[in-house]
Amino acid sequence: MTKRLLLVVLLGCLLSGLFLTSCGDDYLEDPPDGDDNPDGDDPDGDDPDGDDPDGDEPDGDDPDGDEPDGDDPDGDDPDGDDPDGDDPDGDDPEPLDILGDYLDGWEGFHRITADSWQQGVGPDASFFNITQYDNDTMMLIAQNDSDNTWNPDLWSRFDWTWTSAGTRTQTLYYCQTVYDAASEQAALDTTAADATDLTTGCGGFAWSMLTPGDEPLAIIGNYDDSWSMHHDITQTSWVQSGYGTPSVFHISQFNNTNQVLITQNDHQNTYNPGLWSRFDWTWADSGTRTQTSYYCQTAYDAASEQAALDTARADDSDLATGCGGNAWSSLTPGDAFPMIMGDFTDDYSMAHAISETSWTQSGFGDPSIFTFTQIDNQIQTLIAQNDSANPYNPDLWSRFDWTWNLDATNGWELYICQTTYDAASEQAALDTARADDSNLATGCGGFGWSKLTRATSSR
Repeated sequence: MTKRLLLVVLLGCLLSGLFLTSCGDDYLEDPPDGDDNPDGDDPDGDDPDGDDPDGDEPDGDDPDGDEPDGDDPDGDDPDGDDPDGDDPDGDDPEPLDILGDYLDGWEGFHRITADSWQQGVGPDASFFNITQYDNDTMMLIAQNDSDNTWNPDLWSRFDWTWTSAGTRTQTLYYCQTVYDAASEQAALDTTAADATDLTTGCGGFAWSMLTPGDEPLAIIGNYDDSWSMHHDITQTSWVQSGYGTPSVFHISQFNNTNQVLITQNDHQNTYNPGLWSRFDWTWADSGTRTQTSYYCQTAYDAASEQAALDTARADDSDLATGCGGNAWSSLTPGDAFPMIMGDFTDDYSMAHAISETSWTQSGFGDPSIFTFTQIDNQIQTLIAQNDSANPYNPDLWSRFDWTWNLDATNGWELYICQTTYDAASEQAALDTARADDSNLATGCGGFGWSKLTRATSSR
């Protein structure tokens, strides 16, 4: 019995060993819970097909394991720096450093986008279509637009630089180093402008400073119309003169694309004071050297700004009768007239007669006459030489600044400051700092600005 029992035990052990030998691999390869982990390195069983041996791609959509966070299912971004897969080779260019809207030192407008550099507004604007740029060397190459007045379809190179770069006082300068290159490569091969010499380093001329600024009104300028009326248009106002008292219209909004501007009529205008106007404009032969500007004062007595804005645009397809049944008025560039022409009195009962060419002050003793040599309606400044017969400072030079202030009770009010009255030269008067129109109480050399009220006889 003992031998028989021992034989049975030995036989059982032998059979058990055979069983483990034949079934053990299947047990390890496919445990009861169905996980698939042939080498035992996927303890949580989240890699059912076994193609992620190191377990760093739990969802199994990266079979070669080169995208550990699993956000590149097609495996075309091995370094993981393009999760949305729109730049498989990682060479998306950085944006142009100088994107934005700017004004140059001559109040010229520049709009720089990813595709083009615009200079100017309206039909006179020039466009340069950017083909390449390099922020490190601070240059770009562009083809001149086919509709440009000068050098159409040729090529330009623009260089730029910064002063005080990286600080709050940094200033952008540019040089259009070449504007008539025969090809893109010729423009690229042009030697860069000398950024170490901002005075003469741009082909013998100064580099141009660009200051961030808003788009200017496209029809800024001085014009004469077909009825011998004179028009002075700035960013903030439109003044019409020529018959009786000038009319002033204060611009509240404009849209160069739609060629419309909305104004409030000055409260001292002879007609419709304090009401609202809408001006539409257009160009005939736009983009050519013979282009002509036309305008229509589509509304002149609207009750509100919104009512003026809601007025239907005049019909610019019919210049003969499309302005409310009348013809549109043509505008021809003309000389600058002071926007503040007229007869006024100030707070001290002094009389002021401002004409196209001079300013006469009277009321106490002999009158003083100031003859204009420079008129800048945009910055609201006049430069004048004191008459040789003036009782004070004869033959010296004066600078007059003016501004308008919207008073809640009285509407638009005109203020002036004779900022200097004894400058030694015209240039010295021009170089005098503008009076501070943000402080009407003491901003005129420590004194108050003088309010001018239009004389009753001139209305």
